[in-house]
Amino acid sequence: MNIIRLECPSCQQTVELPEAEARRGLTCPSCFKFFTPALPPAPTPAQQQILENFQKPAAQKTRALAENIGTLAGLCLVADVLVLIASGIQSINGPATAGWIGGGALLGAAAWLFVVAQIIHIRANTEK
Repeated sequence: MNIIRLECPSCQQTVELPEAEARRGLTCPSCFKFFTPALPPAPTPAQQQILENFQKPAAQKTRALAENIGTLAGLCLVADVLVLIASGIQSINGPATAGWIGGGALLGAAAWLFVVAQIIHIRANTEK
C-alpha cells in the first residue's frame, strides 16, 4: 500500500493517506472541505508486476540468482554423466581419451557452479 502526501487546495494543509483512498477523494482535516486530488492513473496489472519485481528485496533477487546457477550446475552434471557413459561405451572398442577429458571438464564446471551457487545462497541469507 503506497502512502502519498497531498496538499489541500484550500488551506495548503499536508495530508498523508493511502493512494487508494486518495483516488476516491477526501475531506481535509483542517478546513473540512472535500477535494479529489489529480493523481496519475493507477498502473495496469502488467505495470504493477514490473514495479513489484523492482521492489523485491535484494535477498530475494540473490536467491533467485543462486537457484538459476544451481540449476545450471545440475544441467552440467547431467551432461557430464552422459558424456562419461558414452566414453565408457566407446572405450570398450578402443581409446576414448577426448570423451574422458570432456567429462572431467564438465564435472569440474558443475562442481564450481555448485560452489558459486552455495556462496550466493549464503550471501542472500546475510542480506536484509
